[in-house]
Formats: sequence, C-alpha cells, structure tokens
Amino acid sequence: MSMDALKDLIISGQVVDLVLAVMLAEAAVLWLYHRFTGKGLAAFEIVIMMLAGVFLLIAMRTALTGGDWTLIAMCLTASFAVHLTDLAMRWRT
Repeated sequence: MSMDALKDLIISGQVVDLVLAVMLAEAAVLWLYHRFTGKGLAAFEIVIMMLAGVFLLIAMRTALTGGDWTLIAMCLTASFAVHLTDLAMRWRT
C-alpha cells in the first residue's frame, strides 16, 4: 500500500470502518468461545467492553470527516460512561 493510499484511508475515515470490522470479528470470536467452552466473557460483558472503543472510534471518524463537534463530544462522553461501567463490573469480580 502506498503512502498516499494510506493517507487517503485515514483522512476519509475508512480506517475506522476497518477497525470496527476487526472489533466485530473479535467480539464474535469471544462470544463463540464463551458459548462453546463456558469460559471467557459472557455476551453482555463483551458488548460493554467493546462499546467504549466503538464510541471512541465513532468520535474519531466524525472528527476526521469534519462532522459536528457535538456528536464528537457526545461519543466521548458515552465512551467514558461505558468505560466506567466496565470498570465497575470488573471491580466487583
């Protein structure tokens, strides 16, 4: 991949789409592992763990593509809230 192609991938925000696809695949593998072995994280725990990153990535994509700053702020706030929820869930166990 040339440097110009990489630059275009990043500036267009498509790199975020790629990362989100990888995260979705990761979540599916984690869920399947739990379903077949009973080990690892339950579905709800996987969703909470991934959601903080998803909100950060949406904020990044919005910023890269010149989107509304209020959406960026809302996504960052949501990411922080989900992150705190994830920490609270893990702290108890």
